[in-house]
Amino acid sequence: MAVQDEDLTEKVMELQRREYAFLSRFAQREREMRKLGQECAEAFHAFDDSRKDSLKGALVDPAVNLEIGLMRQRLRIKDQEIAQVREELQNAQYQPNSMQGKKLLDKCNHLQEENAEIARQLSEEKLQVLRIQLCAERRKRLQLRQRIAQLDQYAEKVDEENDKMTKKFTDLGQSLKETRAEVERYKKEIEEMKSGKKRKDAAAKAAQETPEVPAEEVPPEQAKRRKKDKILKEAVQSPPPPAVPEPVAEAAETAEDEAERKRRKKEKKEKKKEKVKKG
Repeated sequence: MAVQDEDLTEKVMELQRREYAFLSRFAQREREMRKLGQECAEAFHAFDDSRKDSLKGALVDPAVNLEIGLMRQRLRIKDQEIAQVREELQNAQYQPNSMQGKKLLDKCNHLQEENAEIARQLSEEKLQVLRIQLCAERRKRLQLRQRIAQLDQYAEKVDEENDKMTKKFTDLGQSLKETRAEVERYKKEIEEMKSGKKRKDAAAKAAQETPEVPAEEVPPEQAKRRKKDKILKEAVQSPPPPAVPEPVAEAAETAEDEAERKRRKKEKKEKKKEKVKKG
């Protein structure tokens, strides 16, 4: 059944194609017949003359008849052109009180209104774009100003911190110098005490061997000497002073360089601020 249905479908399609081919040929023949009929009518009307019955005896030569027919056809064409030109001339003459003049005025007014509306729309579009760009630039400028203000505040804080650090480094350097001077002094005293240690020990031994004299019988000079020897002995036996840490020493040495760098950086920031304000 499926094969039979396919065969029938193919036959129907083939018959439809043939029908379409015949219809196209028939339409083509009809167009050709219509064209030939138009040519015959044009030829017939070209040689048609209302007065040919009266001129049958006069115009015997067919060539003369053909020439006269062509001339009359040209005359008709020229008459049509003259009538068209007259109509255009009449339309071209402007009369405001006439109907055509009023229509022309209304049309001109309408065109002027359209032109004004189009110009306004175009100008509004351009102005709208410029307004949007201006608003964007203003927002950007405001953001930049806020950012500059924040950076200025941050720079001021950094400068204050730098000043504090510089002052701290200066104080540390001064304290380091004082500590070093004190250490050197202690070293000298220790060396002096070490050099006179034997003499002090001998004096102490001699003092121990000598009988103790009552305080009332000891002369004041000897009492002062004993007191001084006792102080020197305690200084020798006391522990050495604590060493100064190296990081503090390095920080004190670089304090002046750091202060100079901060000062230069501050000058650069001030120059940048001036440029931004001028811009």
